[in-house]
Amino acid sequence: MFPQVGEYDNILLKEGRNAFKTLSHLSFIPCITVPYKSFIFASGNFAVVLKATDSRQQYAIRCFHTFHLDTLIRYKLLSNYLSNVHSSWKTNFQLCEDELRINGSLYPVIKMDWIEGKLINDFVTEHIHHTDVLTSLQEELISVSKSLENEKVVHGDIQHGNIIIQEFQNSISVKLIDYDGMYIPLLDSYQLKSTESGRSEYQHPSRASGTSGWKEIDRFSFWVLITAIEAVKYDKSLWNDTYNGGFNTEDNFLFSGTDFKNPSRSELFNKLLQSNHDSVRYYVNKLKGFCTLDPDQIDPVESFQSGHTRSILPKLAVVMPPKQETLIGDELKLWEQTRRTNTKESYQNFILKYPASQNLLIARTRLDTFDQNAYFHAQSLNTEESYRSYLKEFPYGNYEQQAQHQITRLEALKSRPVQPSKTTVSHKQTQKDWFQSHRTIIIGNAIIGMLIIIFIISKISTRELRTNKYEDTPVTYPINNNPPVSSPNTRQTQNQTQTDRRTPSQNQTITMPDLRGYTLENAKSILASKGIKIKKISYENSDIVKKNKVLLTVPAANSTLTQGKASVSLVIGKGPS
Repeated sequence: MFPQVGEYDNILLKEGRNAFKTLSHLSFIPCITVPYKSFIFASGNFAVVLKATDSRQQYAIRCFHTFHLDTLIRYKLLSNYLSNVHSSWKTNFQLCEDELRINGSLYPVIKMDWIEGKLINDFVTEHIHHTDVLTSLQEELISVSKSLENEKVVHGDIQHGNIIIQEFQNSISVKLIDYDGMYIPLLDSYQLKSTESGRSEYQHPSRASGTSGWKEIDRFSFWVLITAIEAVKYDKSLWNDTYNGGFNTEDNFLFSGTDFKNPSRSELFNKLLQSNHDSVRYYVNKLKGFCTLDPDQIDPVESFQSGHTRSILPKLAVVMPPKQETLIGDELKLWEQTRRTNTKESYQNFILKYPASQNLLIARTRLDTFDQNAYFHAQSLNTEESYRSYLKEFPYGNYEQQAQHQITRLEALKSRPVQPSKTTVSHKQTQKDWFQSHRTIIIGNAIIGMLIIIFIISKISTRELRTNKYEDTPVTYPINNNPPVSSPNTRQTQNQTQTDRRTPSQNQTITMPDLRGYTLENAKSILASKGIKIKKISYENSDIVKKNKVLLTVPAANSTLTQGKASVSLVIGKGPS
């Protein structure tokens, strides 16, 4: 049995690079250091990913937690085969057998080049309004598809998490990662089949491990990608998340597995088929038809042809729009230094120097965490000095008002005069004296109470008599079966009852709860209990600790809202990019 995810973290914390046999010269980079230290940058179905570096470049070290008997044979064959492939989509890797020692046993790892770039869905989000860039991306994907087939290689798991887009001054490049499900012809000789079936959001509905048409299975995934890109060129709202009327779940590329199983009933297919653009209808009709064919009958991926209203676009030498959010040069160095230092001052310095950075939200979230921890520490001590120390460290912190209130409360307690002791007297004597001095008030209140009780009883009796009067009176319905006309007294009683049952005012104010650090489901429950609607949910890069947790709310915590009309936007962490 192979080590579990946590065991890889533990061995690096204890022994560091000394746990490796031939990779001990590498320096391993932690993903996070606060509130705990972790070296795991990503975790998939079969392996976790570590990050290491030497004096020349960075590497991704894949360590298996689920291992099939044929994995070693598969990677040996792939390594030999791909050494003769020189396509731009390839990521260099090396199989290191008996490399990592854990609890006295040696385990294999895969050493791969660390690819810098953006996942394809993040790239589309950044360039959603740049049609020429999206067209260039389509052409690159078609080129990669053709290259794979020319090299007789099937990736097996084409999806957003395995496609990295690298940007250059006048072009883009597509890199494929994660070769666990890759197929080459030599595998047939060893009767080695696929160990995975890919994500349903990108795969043919009949896809399964070892399915027929395996050699053409990547075609369907590429058709999904270029169809979705063509659609968002002309309708940007499709790329909105599902909470805002779009089809983007962050785990798909517009389409879902359900769409492919029953395209005729798919909302997305039906919407796209009504498009005014011939190119969109062309791609959608192609993809819809492939859903009902066997995988080996899917056509090779191609551009929208000239016979359909436009010519194939030439290979674009696109002038990329200025990248305002790409970390370069000094900014990248400062951000890496800030992450390593991980102090309040370092994040403040980064924000002051690069206020428009793509990592601004992460930096602010870290500052909020420091702020929160400092206030909780002051709260645990509960002294004037602790709260004043918090205000000195965070003069404009999120808990400034609470700290000021606590200081005022503690000062009031300190200045309260000590009550002088009174001469001890008999308890019974004290009661007697008190009764004598308050006798008139007590008797008066007793009389008023009795009068109120008598008044209530008389009202109840009168109502019962009135009710019995109407109940004893027989009601005769006319022949036309129309209901009897209510008497004026009855209508008045009904109107009064309806008035009494009116709901309380919906204009009461409530305070926005602090949801930072809560999971999305918990946040939804808390907001529902307070009658606050969710207006929008968006996702931002975050530390792995903040993944699937609330980073930010708009309006902010402790804001005053109107009950029944309040709505809030949530920013959720999606882990490191």
